[in-house]
Amino acid sequence: MLSQSFMLRFFSPALFVIASVSAETSTCLARPTPAEERTNITIGDFSMPIGIASGDWQFNLILADLVAILLEEVLGYNVAKVVTGSELQKLLSVAGCSMATTGISCAYPSFYHIALEVMEFHTTLSEWSTALEQLGDLAPNDLGTLGYEGYEGMFIFEQPRKKCLEETGLDLSYFFSFNASWFHPENYLATIGSVDMDRLLPCSQRLYVEWPDLGDQYLSATGDSEGVEFVASARLKCWEGKWWLAPACRSNASRCVAVVTGPEAWGMPYMVQQAAFHNMPLAIASALDTPTYEEINRELQSVFYWWSPDPTFAAFETRAVVFPPHNAAEHRQGIYQTQPSTEPVLKLVSSGLESSARRAYRLLENMQIKDSDVSDLLRLHVESGSNPRLTACEWLQASRDQWITWIPSKTECLVSKGLVNEAGDFVTSTTNAADCATCPPGRASVKFERTFLCSNCTVGSYQNAWGSTTCFSCEPGTVAAEFGMTQCSLC
Repeated sequence: MLSQSFMLRFFSPALFVIASVSAETSTCLARPTPAEERTNITIGDFSMPIGIASGDWQFNLILADLVAILLEEVLGYNVAKVVTGSELQKLLSVAGCSMATTGISCAYPSFYHIALEVMEFHTTLSEWSTALEQLGDLAPNDLGTLGYEGYEGMFIFEQPRKKCLEETGLDLSYFFSFNASWFHPENYLATIGSVDMDRLLPCSQRLYVEWPDLGDQYLSATGDSEGVEFVASARLKCWEGKWWLAPACRSNASRCVAVVTGPEAWGMPYMVQQAAFHNMPLAIASALDTPTYEEINRELQSVFYWWSPDPTFAAFETRAVVFPPHNAAEHRQGIYQTQPSTEPVLKLVSSGLESSARRAYRLLENMQIKDSDVSDLLRLHVESGSNPRLTACEWLQASRDQWITWIPSKTECLVSKGLVNEAGDFVTSTTNAADCATCPPGRASVKFERTFLCSNCTVGSYQNAWGSTTCFSCEPGTVAAEFGMTQCSLC
């Protein structure tokens, strides 16, 4: 249930700013807006920097820095960056909410305003749609895709794939080459004996917490009752408390190919079903933390769970393991024997950003990253020593012709505002326009081409509020004898 307590939850505004405001002293672009001239935005009674909520993976951090540089140095805003974690957390954070034991709890205002590379498929459809329904008017605005698609699933390193192909003619980048009834992929890939158990999380600490209903879902989809145990309800049965063993190698764990995923048990709903349906001899476990996940998979260079785009393993040649073509109808039923789908990556902004920072809003609206840009950013990131800000800066310096098209004109006004000239006087065309200003009483904000004008109320009508979009007709017995009246007088 949505609780609007309208009080700050786990941080105060002051703490948020101190902890998270971008603190880079060096600038990136030519002729940047000086730090002392950058401004906060105002929402309600709160003055604050624009907050960017980022996931903890490298490509998301790169995009957060890229946008932060443009907001700070080109548009002149103060910026705060925070790492919030999962996609659901990003959605809730930009709405000014968090997940509490009693449901979603919200505070006003939100100190996060932008979330990039939001991938709905990183959470369950029911969780996502339920959260949006409960948020109601607080739900972030979806500004569409960033221009490229994301994919997550099982990947394989090139070295063992190539060796197996040369010696057997089997290509381990295809699911059927893992069929334990006919082949022995464990001869070319790392098995569970290659992994130090102390570097893995117990299933009770993360798997059962992150995916509490996974046992029931797995049993319903596969019918594999030996792969689950019943503790109040069905849950995946873990060997030695840490590894889930697929049916193909359950009788002899030493033959199981080790698949180490991240600390939040990334991809478990998909991989356990794929292993069961396609007779793949896999053992799946969660690393203690993200650095350990990366270390283990660099050492093993075997099969692993990953997503794209991400530069973590960009220094190695890898490829996705191909499964049967995606079956959307089955996936909607929670049956995952086919290929995961590629998904658009989204841009979310808080519902108050458009009115409080129109140029920031327009920047995000215009921002598009092509597939070739993704490749360039990944390459630069490896060359930069995996520094997200340096990667973002180098790309911006080399790609001005592209990002300059994202920068909105100062005369692209939003609703409730209108064009003004250098002197601050309202104008009726873009010819002498220099900026935007809120429409005062006596005027209404009306659409004009790609912007808005503050038009005087006509004779016989009035408006007594700031930022209005309509003028009201005078009541019978009253009159507004001139243009731009704020009230009607008795006849």
